[in-house]
Amino acid sequence: MSVCPITELRSIFFERGELRYSDAARHVEHALHCATLAEREGSPAWLVTAALTHDIGHLLTSTADIEEGQAEDDHHHEIGARWLDARFDPRVARLAAAHVDAKRYLCTTEPGYMRALPVPCLRSLALQGGPMSSAEVERFDADPIARDALRLCRWDDRSRRGSAHSTRLEHFLSIARLATRPALRGWS
Repeated sequence: MSVCPITELRSIFFERGELRYSDAARHVEHALHCATLAEREGSPAWLVTAALTHDIGHLLTSTADIEEGQAEDDHHHEIGARWLDARFDPRVARLAAAHVDAKRYLCTTEPGYMRALPVPCLRSLALQGGPMSSAEVERFDADPIARDALRLCRWDDRSRRGSAHSTRLEHFLSIARLATRPALRGWS
């Protein structure tokens, strides 16, 4: 890899982050709000970075507008996880991959959760497999990353409703630098 992961991330947010995420927010606003919530809870650098980047797959595809992407499952969580895995702590990529399953899990296990989801999320839920089967719930419960995936899902839900007072991107990029793969930390 010849480009600094932080430089790549900054470029992605500057080039595509202003695309609409929801009626209330742009992608970059959603990412910053989610990372702000993670930081406020005292999360480690890798978890704050996961909160910042969990939807990066939307920005890496040609259909970054969330409304357009609802027509078919864009597999943003898988695309984002692959991109993140080459650059950051493996837990960052695992959480990006798991945040969709966390939503499916909560739809299955938490009464009322699915009814509270906005229409675009319900559309994506159907495309992503819908609520989990009991076997999928058991597998998710057994995953060591499940607890953090559920935390990320809740931050994602809260940040979807519009942006709160969020910290600037450069602040979170400095945190993300701490979560890069060790071989890539020497980049400026």
